[in-house]
Amino acid sequence: MDEQRASKPAVGGGASAVGGENVRLVTARMDVVAAGEAGESGAVEAGPGEVVPVAPVGAVERMGSMDTLRGVAVLGILAMNMVAFGLPSGAYFNTHNVAVNTYAGAFTGLNSLAWWFNHLLFDQKMMAIFAMLFGAGVVLQDQRSAARAGTAHGSFAGVYYRRLGVLFVLGMVHAYGLWFGDILVGYALCGLLLYPVRKVGPMGLIVMGVVVFLVAVVLNVAVGGMLSAMQSEAERADRLLEAGQEISESQEAIVQAWSQTRYDIMPSATQVEAEVAARRAGWLSNFQINMEITIVAQTEWFWLWTFWRGLGLMLVGMALAKVGFWSARLLTRTYVAAAVCGYAIGLPIIAWGGVLVLERHDDAGFALGVGGQFNYCASVLVALAHASVVMLACKHGLLRGVTARLAAVGRMAFSNYLAQTVLCAVLFFGLGLGYFGSMQRAELWMVVLAVWAIELVWSPLWLARYRFGPAEWLWRSATYGRWQGMRAGREKR
Repeated sequence: MDEQRASKPAVGGGASAVGGENVRLVTARMDVVAAGEAGESGAVEAGPGEVVPVAPVGAVERMGSMDTLRGVAVLGILAMNMVAFGLPSGAYFNTHNVAVNTYAGAFTGLNSLAWWFNHLLFDQKMMAIFAMLFGAGVVLQDQRSAARAGTAHGSFAGVYYRRLGVLFVLGMVHAYGLWFGDILVGYALCGLLLYPVRKVGPMGLIVMGVVVFLVAVVLNVAVGGMLSAMQSEAERADRLLEAGQEISESQEAIVQAWSQTRYDIMPSATQVEAEVAARRAGWLSNFQINMEITIVAQTEWFWLWTFWRGLGLMLVGMALAKVGFWSARLLTRTYVAAAVCGYAIGLPIIAWGGVLVLERHDDAGFALGVGGQFNYCASVLVALAHASVVMLACKHGLLRGVTARLAAVGRMAFSNYLAQTVLCAVLFFGLGLGYFGSMQRAELWMVVLAVWAIELVWSPLWLARYRFGPAEWLWRSATYGRWQGMRAGREKR
């Protein structure tokens, strides 16, 4: 094993020094899983759209590194999702809208710092990590399936596509029943195209991934340009009307089209107040909002953005799995170089794009088009830098108590992802406490830290007793068509 002693403890295995009794139990459980306690697919369920291969005991470090990274990602994605949970939808895109900032707070001081912190380190970076790990899981599960005597690829295909089908159904329930920001449906749909290319070499996967990924750049720049032109023409028509002049039918159509498309970025005070009132109301009112936004997200936005970014990064993740990136097996200098280059190149590009978008905050088309592509592209570099730092920590046994807890969060990433929705829905929406719109951008970070603490504590405690998180157990049981053994130490029936 490259730069690593075979006798080195598993990632998280050093928890006996600093992690506490529950973390030690979880680590011991990870050893058992790696030794071969798995279902028919030869894989242990881990997180949204992800699997961890069952491997010989000597590969525990590699499983732990992916679990740890997945734990980082599922916690980190909450930092961005919290904005959509707690504030009017316009807050996610518009920093200077007066109506939105009535609730989000003025874009100064800590509120501005919170936005920049999210923009530089979290926005699109955590989603990129998840997508790449999703692709890596396909490669690793296929490798384990091929290594198992008497296991045909056809059997793996059946399990794989059933898993995606179950993920799709659970994602639809999540999106419409609780929160429009669901990512599971998109992953399930993108994942349909991964199985046929699982045998392609790393370079081929990289090329395909980059090409697919860049399609969204072309589409968004084009749509952004059209949106800017629409906004400009609509504003010109409004000025003519204010001056008492008549406008043409085509101009009138543009004005109407612009008024319908501007809400997400430039909502009126009336629209914002209506959204806040609806969110603070009961489940039926929230269901209606989720339905309206989810339909758009799963149709227009899926084909404009989600599909190309998700599939492209999954292909890249498959390529990196084939060269050992996710297993913490590469040379230390490789990870150091990836981290340094990713931060040194990616962060300035993202910052530059952020400045430009803020300067032209009243130009919706620019934010979606040219301005948005700085973070769209450079976020991948920062995501790989984040991943490299985690791989270095796992490779050299750094912060073992922390990585053990993060690995537990990662093993239950599906459950923790859904738990975040439940906790935030209860806190912010009218079906619970109804605090929607009551916290400014900076104040939402108190909730983020509280949820992080809850999941870092409950995940090791749960896994000390049970083989899977509750959502992973349901997903696995539905995939195989029978209830899976849940208690730790109990074989699947």
